[in-house]
Amino acid sequence: MAGRCRGCARVVPRLDPAECNGLTQTAGGLLVPRAVLEGVAPGTPVGDARSVDIDIQAPADGDCPQTWTVGARLIPVYGQVGPNSVNLTSVPAATITQVPGATVTLTEPGVYEIVGDASGTQTVTGAVSNAQVRASLFVGASRISPDTTLTLFSNNQTGVYATAGSATTRALYTVTGPTTVDLRGYRNTTSGTQTAAAINNAFIYWKKVSD
Repeated sequence: MAGRCRGCARVVPRLDPAECNGLTQTAGGLLVPRAVLEGVAPGTPVGDARSVDIDIQAPADGDCPQTWTVGARLIPVYGQVGPNSVNLTSVPAATITQVPGATVTLTEPGVYEIVGDASGTQTVTGAVSNAQVRASLFVGASRISPDTTLTLFSNNQTGVYATAGSATTRALYTVTGPTTVDLRGYRNTTSGTQTAAAINNAFIYWKKVSD
C-alpha cells in the first residue's frame, strides 16, 4: 500500500537528557512547555520593592503565531503635606520643635528626594546679634537635611525689629521599610531677645527616585 515501508524499522525520536531541555517524552508523544504571561492592571503597583507597572496584552484564542505585547511604565510614588505652622514664641530658645502636621510616611523601600520648604518670622528687641529661626528634616532623632535659616538678624542693633524670610532644605534619603519624616525647627539668638518667633507655610514634598 502506498505510504508504507515493509521491513522498515520505526525511528523513535530521542531526547537530549540535558537538564535545560524543556521537552518531555511520554508514551503518548512529546510534551512541549507552554508559558502563559500575566500582567498587572494599569495603575496598580507591582510590589513594595518596585516602581514599575508591567502591562501584557495576550493573543486572541486561535492566533498563530501567538503574539504577546509587553510594556512597562515607571510609576514612582510621591506626595506632599502642608501648609503647616508652629509658634515658637513660648518655646525655650534652641529647643528643636516639630511643626504639627508637617509629617510624611515613606512606605516603600528605596531612595527618596525629600524637600522641606517654609518661612519664618520673628520680632527682636535689645542689642540683637544673630537672632534666627531655623528648620530641617528629621527621621527620629536624626537630622537628615541641612539646618536651613528661615530668618536671620545678625547685625548688632538696638531697638525693636521684625524680620521674615523663607528657605528650602532637602535630602536624598534611603529607606528599607516604612519611615516617617518630619520638619522641625527652633529659634535662637546670641544676644538680645526674641519676643516673637514662628515657622509658617511649612511644606514637605517627596518623591521616590530609585528602588
